[in-house]
Amino acid sequence: MALHIQNGRRLVISDRFHAHRHGFLARNAGFTYIFALLLTAILSLSAAGAASIWHIESRRQAEVELLFIGHQFRSAIGAYYIKNKKYPMSLQDLLGTPDAAGTKARFLRKLYRDPLSGKAEWGLVPAGNAGIAGVYSLSSAEPIKVAEFSSQDKTFEGASKYSEWKFIYVPRFIPTNQDGVMFPLPRP
Repeated sequence: MALHIQNGRRLVISDRFHAHRHGFLARNAGFTYIFALLLTAILSLSAAGAASIWHIESRRQAEVELLFIGHQFRSAIGAYYIKNKKYPMSLQDLLGTPDAAGTKARFLRKLYRDPLSGKAEWGLVPAGNAGIAGVYSLSSAEPIKVAEFSSQDKTFEGASKYSEWKFIYVPRFIPTNQDGVMFPLPRP
């Protein structure tokens, strides 16, 4: 029997009511446990979905960076070619080489890291035996973007891996030597 005091008066509550009350709580305790399990499962699935979306979004961002960096390399190789009438022999040459007057011309601000691998290592597209005509990522991952590229990147459409995205500078005029023999052009 339970005894409660209210406003100075003693109230007696029967054991029957008390037992009924505890039985009711005991029955609901099972439902609370199941609800907690379901809530945990739903939160876990939501977190997994958010992680998946974050991963895809980070890959898309890396693709945008790769396109930007590739264009920077292509432009720098083009500027080097226009100024020196030859392709650079290494990517380091794009950071600046002294010309005949002794001034150092920079064509690229820095050697960028590959945003997909995080390394400063790039695949090099040879310009015949005359230097480097372009760069590409060494990543073999499948790209998310496969269409709607700019006109200079149309060759990227339908590529099955990032290493097929080759950022190559091709001169507008075909270079020839003193005898008028054409140099081999790099192929995308």
